[in-house]
Amino acid sequence: MKNLVATMMMIAGVAFYGNTAHAGTGDSSPLSPELKSAKMEPIKMANLPKDARQYIKENFPSKGVTYVSKHKAASGETVYEVGVAMEGKLSILEFDAKGELLNEKVAKK
Repeated sequence: MKNLVATMMMIAGVAFYGNTAHAGTGDSSPLSPELKSAKMEPIKMANLPKDARQYIKENFPSKGVTYVSKHKAASGETVYEVGVAMEGKLSILEFDAKGELLNEKVAKK
């Protein structure tokens, strides 16, 4: 049941915030083509690498986390994705297996 709730939150967050991310470009999603086709697996915040959790704790409000998931990149590497809502924007953070920040995208509400 928790996985279902997390999945629904992830879909709602990306759908809600993603619709206006690239207005006028024909691409309404803030996600890269690789992420659009990736199979996302919802996970708990506690399952993120320690350095990723620390980065989020230092830079974002804890109540703003909308979803946490992981997937395999085309290279076979595990990528963790975290959506954080803050001040009308959704920040989509990508971390590698060591917890190093790979990418941060912002979608306006």
